[in-house]
Amino acid sequence: MGSDVRRTRSSTAFLLVLLTLKAGPARASFELKAYVKATNPGDHDYFGFAVAMSGDTLVVGAKDEDSCATGVATTAATDNGCNVAGAAYVYTRSGTAWAFEAYVKAPNTGAEDQFGHAIGT
Repeated sequence: MGSDVRRTRSSTAFLLVLLTLKAGPARASFELKAYVKATNPGDHDYFGFAVAMSGDTLVVGAKDEDSCATGVATTAATDNGCNVAGAAYVYTRSGTAWAFEAYVKAPNTGAEDQFGHAIGT
């Protein structure tokens, strides 16, 4: 993960880094494959707090995202009316590129829910 000192624990500050372990004769090394960002960056969202991957689908939780949106959308909400409600972001891979697919919120979003705190496949 990387950090941007201009924002604190935001969607743009913490980047999800996908690595592949390469075993070599001398020692193992890591190779940067890709990174993804939230489409609605906000301070203290904790994007990347939880991550799950299955095949070519990646789901990233932002447990403290603040939108009051509900359900699944193809664009992320930008309101901040529900403090620490949480969200999940779905990305799909095509070749080596990752594309944003969906923004997921609880069907009954409320403040302090922390939706996206844990994610499983």
